[in-house]
Amino acid sequence: MSVDDTKNQSEDGAVDKIKICKWRLSDSVTHELSKRSYPIDIPLRASVILWKPGKTFPGLGKILVALEDEYGRSSRKYDNYKQSFSFPFLIEMKVDHRVMHYVWNLWDYKGAVDFRFRRMIERPEDLPKKNDVISIDTEISEQEFEYLVGFLVGWIEGYVNARCKYVKTLQPFYRSIPASLTIYGFEEDAFYCTNFDESQAFDNRVDELKKKYPLQPEHIDRSIEWIADVKKHIEKAKRDPGS
Repeated sequence: MSVDDTKNQSEDGAVDKIKICKWRLSDSVTHELSKRSYPIDIPLRASVILWKPGKTFPGLGKILVALEDEYGRSSRKYDNYKQSFSFPFLIEMKVDHRVMHYVWNLWDYKGAVDFRFRRMIERPEDLPKKNDVISIDTEISEQEFEYLVGFLVGWIEGYVNARCKYVKTLQPFYRSIPASLTIYGFEEDAFYCTNFDESQAFDNRVDELKKKYPLQPEHIDRSIEWIADVKKHIEKAKRDPGS
């Protein structure tokens, strides 16, 4: 879990205290939470922050290395023609007395970093209305959502750049994005990202890299087994409180 206390200066001069917590989610938990959430659009001003980050914003290779080093392997749930990784998180955002929860997917899209948000439905009685909700979150202002996106972009920039300085044993790797004819990775002690003009040149390079650096086998999502294990312990504790 990651927790950050910050302050946000509002347009009328008031300062609202904002607390943001992040939890990495497994694929199975993300799937379950999607049943209790709905997609929301990122407001225009917030999307500008996302699509035009600062000059020191890390490349895809650094983002992948840092996040896998800290949070484990990338999710397997993404479009492997347009994307190469996905990291789902649960976000809790507290603004004064309000508490909002989101499923946040940090992934790449055609060579750029992209965010997807789903707003959690907190009350069970609101679940039947899921298909009727609008795509804009009305419980948070555009300025507050702009702050949330700006904070997450800043977190990626600061965390990834710092983390990659201390990754000592980094093995060569590559990832390919056919939709944008992009190949990125780490080779000869340096991160790289190459965009090809022709699909044949892209395919030839991918074939070369497949022979040099076979992709690691996909990890197994054991969260369902883990949840079942936890339930067994809870039931045992109920039966035998003194154990």
